[in-house]
Amino acid sequence: MQQPRISVVEPCHTEGEPDFNATLGEIEALHTENIAGAVSYIVTDRRVAMNEVAVCPTK
Repeated sequence: MQQPRISVVEPCHTEGEPDFNATLGEIEALHTENIAGAVSYIVTDRRVAMNEVAVCPTK
């Protein structure tokens, strides 16, 4: 039996966040696909264990 793997995904500045434009200006907010991509990587790559993942937008 495999050991359970536990990961924490921390999305930064997502769509719908009230103060997003005030804090980051022109940087585009994260979309659901961005978070889904991180989760997909965590669950599909069985060779690694991701403890914490911070997903932040860039220019």
